[in-house]
Amino acid sequence: MRWVPRSPPGLGTRTPARTTERSWATCCGPWPPDRDRTASANCCGYRQFWTPDPVRAEDFPAVLERLPLTAWPAEEGPAAPHPATPDTVFRTLLTAAVRSPAYGSGLHGAYGRLAAWHSLAGLTGVPADRPLTEVAEAAGRTTWLRIAPSTSWFSAIVWDVAVAALRPGGQEIAVLAATDSD
Repeated sequence: MRWVPRSPPGLGTRTPARTTERSWATCCGPWPPDRDRTASANCCGYRQFWTPDPVRAEDFPAVLERLPLTAWPAEEGPAAPHPATPDTVFRTLLTAAVRSPAYGSGLHGAYGRLAAWHSLAGLTGVPADRPLTEVAEAAGRTTWLRIAPSTSWFSAIVWDVAVAALRPGGQEIAVLAATDSD
């Protein structure tokens, strides 16, 4: 199986480049972009992958382990993926938006909800400016995994977030990981 990594701005995906970038920036706003962990205690990464061979939902955890992700260096072993519902993923994103970073203000009220919806839209491949019902429908058709952070990339603090989405059709995967420390 051949994987083509796609980082924002999401070259060739169904999502326009500006929307993918905006979704990434909205979720990762409290954290600096993917960088060397020694330079900052805060880190956020968003990656998209595409394959010509569709992935079945039951194979998604095994495929996720083989993706080249900064948050899970190969030398540190695999992540522990757990099936998740769209509701659980949304609540995880909402909590991250409202309560992160450790010593920042987070995004409260409607701004936190908007950030969570934009992140969910980015993970499902739906433009963030589409109606919430469209994002929710896409989220319902997406296969979700919550990932238990287990590598040195994560600070293992309450603000760690790691989710992966296998989009309908099985050819696109989006992964969002963020960490913070006190």
